[in-house]
Amino acid sequence: MPITPRAKNTTLRLCRNAALLVLAFAFSLLEHLLPLSLLLPLPGVKLGLANVVITAIFFFGSPLDAAIVSAVRIGLSALLFGSPVSLLFSTLGGLLTYGTLWLCRPFQKRFFSFVGISILSATGHHIGQILAAWILFDSGIFLTYLPVLLLAGLATGCATGLLLNVCAPQLRKLFESGWKQRKE
Repeated sequence: MPITPRAKNTTLRLCRNAALLVLAFAFSLLEHLLPLSLLLPLPGVKLGLANVVITAIFFFGSPLDAAIVSAVRIGLSALLFGSPVSLLFSTLGGLLTYGTLWLCRPFQKRFFSFVGISILSATGHHIGQILAAWILFDSGIFLTYLPVLLLAGLATGCATGLLLNVCAPQLRKLFESGWKQRKE
């Protein structure tokens, strides 16, 4: 049975997303093994290296693929490194990050670099974490921690955005040209 172009494209897309999921998960594992809290002892603060992958998929690939890879990564990370509580924090943070990417999408080329997008995404993630704490503990006291998280989001978003700016040309080529097979 011959392979149709549609089936080939679907297979290539699935393989690309699987490879990018592994990369995003590897970044999550790295952050779990070498936590930022050793340098900056603030609860809820991570560098967010996996978001470099998710943002690249969102802007160079497909928003749907970014959502799928992000959701699977969050689920796997919570299953292996966390708890149901951390799943709630990560899920709400991820949803607000994804919403931020959608809001930035129309303005990405004219007004925002990946540094700006990453800072806004980190801010969205931290707001999601505060919402999760509010839901879990039914208290607005966690809003007092929001300025600290926003400052941390400024620093971590800047770092991941700079990394994405450096990697963007190669990532763009990868998504535009596809994954070329080596000839043996």
